[in-house]
Amino acid sequence: MRALFRTNVEGLDAVYVFANREDERIAFDSAFAAHQAGLDDPVAQVGDMTSPRSNVLTFYGVGGIGKTSLSRQLQARVESPDESLPEGWPAISEAPKVLTARLDLSREAGHDFESMILLLRAALAPLGRPMTAFDLAFARYWERNHSEPLADYMSRHGFFSRLPGASAVPQHLSEAVTEVIGLAGMGVPGLPLLVQTGPGLVAALRDRSRRRHALKDCRRLPDLLEADASLDSLSFYPHLLAWDLASWQRREPIGLVVFIDTFEQVGSRSDRDLERLIQRMVWLMPNAMFVVTGRNRLDWDDPGLADRLDWTGSVSWPGLAAGTSSEPRQHLVGFLSPRDCDRYLRTRLIRDGQPAIPADIRQRIVANSRGLPLYLDLSVMRFLHLLPRPEAMTPDDFSEPFPGIVARVFRDLDQAERSILRAVTLLDAFDVDLALVTAGVTSRAAAQQLVQRPLVLHAGDGRWPYYLHDLVREQVRVADVGLDDSWTPQDWSDAAARALIALGRIAVGSRLLRDRRTLISVLNQGFRLAHEYRLQLDWLVDAAYWYVEDSVWEPTLRPRVSADIEPDRELQLTTPAQTLAVALETIAKRQRVHRGETLRLLERCAAADGLGDQARDLIAYFHAECQRDLGHPAESEREMLGLIGPNRRMADAALRGLSHLQRRTGRFAALASQLQGRPLVGVWHRATGELHWTQGRLDDACREYDAGIAWASEERLPGEIALTSACRAWAASLMSAEAGRSAIDAAREALRSVTIAWAELLVACAEAACRAGEVDAEQLCDQLVSDARQRGLTSPEAYAQFARAFHFAVLADVDGLLRARALIRSLVHGHQFAYLCEIVDFWLGTSAPDDGLPAAQWVDERDVTAGRWLETVQSRRRDRQALRSVDGV
Repeated sequence: MRALFRTNVEGLDAVYVFANREDERIAFDSAFAAHQAGLDDPVAQVGDMTSPRSNVLTFYGVGGIGKTSLSRQLQARVESPDESLPEGWPAISEAPKVLTARLDLSREAGHDFESMILLLRAALAPLGRPMTAFDLAFARYWERNHSEPLADYMSRHGFFSRLPGASAVPQHLSEAVTEVIGLAGMGVPGLPLLVQTGPGLVAALRDRSRRRHALKDCRRLPDLLEADASLDSLSFYPHLLAWDLASWQRREPIGLVVFIDTFEQVGSRSDRDLERLIQRMVWLMPNAMFVVTGRNRLDWDDPGLADRLDWTGSVSWPGLAAGTSSEPRQHLVGFLSPRDCDRYLRTRLIRDGQPAIPADIRQRIVANSRGLPLYLDLSVMRFLHLLPRPEAMTPDDFSEPFPGIVARVFRDLDQAERSILRAVTLLDAFDVDLALVTAGVTSRAAAQQLVQRPLVLHAGDGRWPYYLHDLVREQVRVADVGLDDSWTPQDWSDAAARALIALGRIAVGSRLLRDRRTLISVLNQGFRLAHEYRLQLDWLVDAAYWYVEDSVWEPTLRPRVSADIEPDRELQLTTPAQTLAVALETIAKRQRVHRGETLRLLERCAAADGLGDQARDLIAYFHAECQRDLGHPAESEREMLGLIGPNRRMADAALRGLSHLQRRTGRFAALASQLQGRPLVGVWHRATGELHWTQGRLDDACREYDAGIAWASEERLPGEIALTSACRAWAASLMSAEAGRSAIDAAREALRSVTIAWAELLVACAEAACRAGEVDAEQLCDQLVSDARQRGLTSPEAYAQFARAFHFAVLADVDGLLRARALIRSLVHGHQFAYLCEIVDFWLGTSAPDDGLPAAQWVDERDVTAGRWLETVQSRRRDRQALRSVDGV
């Protein structure tokens, strides 16, 4: 519209036009009708986890072909069927009430998986009442993971404000909690939500005699309320939302269509962490139809991806397989026909009721566009620029192919706008302030004018609401040649440096505000700039340390630094920024892959040139951690010692790492001596607690862990809270089953906001120890051993075998205890884990084998320590006998 006010031509109107996509419209209508017809019993279908899914319609094609426009037009047609439609598009016949959601997966939109789930929930807000199962679980999740009220969060993020009824979601969550705890008879005024929706409510939901409430058929709700609310657990919540929706669909026809755009940006064939969560969402919501747009066809029908995605193969996704003819299926979006291109140009600009663009010029534009919608947009922009002197305008002004038209439009801008446009080609996304700083200009008016042009796309109301199409980004740089103000290579490098400095200031602010989403966004942009222009790492090293210090590992850290991160392929690292980016992404991903894979990738990063000492120390520390986790204590200790010294940022972490190694190898007396000379503050509470439990001082261990949790809570360190809570659960589970179960609940709550594989397995080991003497204890230990080996984590495997030994000790089963000891003995390498065998020998007494086991250096006399561990078993036996007496056994 701004261009209209730069001409004196009267009677000129700009009209929004969507280039007709009749075949795609027919495909959507057929898919939607087929999906709705297939909802015979939506509740049963939601509960069926094995049947094939036919709820995905895919449109894929090259960049600039109009996939996003198609997606938005289809959504608008569903949302407002009575409003004006593209030419030839009929209204949806006999359509049920249809709700829609839009998930933009581009980096520019800045959505993480949590916000995607919340957007799905907000899409159902127009129904006007709670989604009871989902709202109950999500309210509990939110209170545990966020200090900010949900209403404040949603009002702060503008994309929620554009959704009708979304502001009612927090109230719906509150109503759902009140309703359920009231029906279950669990409501106690004044208690925190986490308490009211804890084990008591779960037990009530499982009690069939009390299942008179609306959730009686939602069989998986209790399990999800009990589960660790990590990112992985959150990805199963769509099942609850689908169940709630299905309950509505039983009563009246309601459709939900979810439009997922820019799917090519969720990952690559070597990194599908976020894609796995999204696929899980699609599978768990068979009563919703998903319309996916992206540059590539979905390959979920490939059975070879079974190690990266949950459901693969044409059996699971018949509609995604090649050659399928029934809808919904996959469609290649082609270029526009000449007729559609001309129709677009005829109706885009109207003058006195007639097409403003003359026929000969339209014909030339159509011929050169080759059906690319983006070319048409830019040609209209150029036409408006030339309109003040129409007598000089000829078809030759529109003779260039796409690169040429971008160059023409670029050159038509004034100098300030050209500088800003050059600058923003450096950025994944931006706002006006970042654009001005990067360009090195002060004209806010020029920046505001630029962001309203067709060259610039709008991503929403996030931190950085604007971005460029990749095709435009590439061609602007090519076009910047031969102008009086063309940028030299040094100008481009200077602009990149200015952008990096500005992003660094934002990174500092994000740390002060504990805003990890913004921190990850600046890391993604900053690494790419520093890599492409070979800039100094500067604040990126600090930000990398800030990223790891919370022990929270999001899959949204995806810096584009042109590295194919796979352990079995040669990794070419050419800049320090690329090396540190790959290392940081590898560290984050280690929670979801085998530690051996992480070790190999970090070794390649450590061997690269150009890293400073601090960046190299960060990589070396996590390499040493992997050595320890894989059962290589000597190598880990040598690397940890190499990190200790004045002004070494990882020195304190390395000292803690050495304390873990001393404990694993039974050097307890030396460890106790070191801890006595160190103030017990911060994370050292955890190290002291770990020493206490190995000595059988379980009460003392729990007290130290409590102090560590209190400190971490004050410092707002969710990762340390989770780690220490997991350790406390392990110690408490050996002390008594009752204390263990309470500590396990607390640990699982702490793990809801983070993903730490080691801590999750340790809590599972604590559960096995709590079940010592029960019939399923050994089976649980078997599963734990398998899980630990799959992750490449040796200490949880050893603890699982120790829990097995504890189980047989409580039963006084000498043969079983000897078998368990042999399993632990197989894990002993040098002195590592030998102390666990020695504790088992305390329980065996004279039956203990003499196999040359290395002796531990106990803090107290060996007999004193043995007495404490014997009392641990005898206490559990007394507890079990007391329970049997109460039960009349």
